[in-house]
Amino acid sequence: MTETTATNAPAEEPKKFNLIAALVGRSFPKETVTVFLDEALMYEYAKAARASDLDPADKGKELIREEMAKAFAELKMTVTVQGIPRHVRKAVLDAVRIEHPAKQNAFMQDVPDPVADELVTLGYWKQAVVEMTSPDGEAFLPTEEDIESFRANAPDSSVMAVDQAIFGMHTEAGKGYEQAVQELDFLSQASPKA
Repeated sequence: MTETTATNAPAEEPKKFNLIAALVGRSFPKETVTVFLDEALMYEYAKAARASDLDPADKGKELIREEMAKAFAELKMTVTVQGIPRHVRKAVLDAVRIEHPAKQNAFMQDVPDPVADELVTLGYWKQAVVEMTSPDGEAFLPTEEDIESFRANAPDSSVMAVDQAIFGMHTEAGKGYEQAVQELDFLSQASPKA
């Protein structure tokens, strides 16, 4: 027979994890991208760098390259982007799909729609770009008009650098997740006995 004893100790309340609070308080990556608006200078710099690399003994070519690099320092702008939550990315896509519904061909494959793709990307930019810095170092919050103008008129290399930062953050966060899970799995395994 087993003996049972009664205790007068109060029952402990189970701990409750608040998932909503955890999701509200999560953070998103930020990245600052250096951009230039003078495409002619970028082109000339590439030529000077190539000439200097082909003939490293010619110090004159290296001096030209160094002078051009100083000009870049005076023209440098930055664009700071921040990760966008999935529900915001979905809202951007849904808003574009109202005006540009997805179409499929006879094989039920999506038909490319470059206008819709550009509008989605522009929508992501409007959500992700949180700050720009002018060449004189003045930080400002860009308006939607600033963002549209930058995407339409800045050199392709500068636009692509910001695109890569916006879309790359989600890819890198996914890689970080996979690496952390693998590391955690590795650390939680019992060590083999020697």
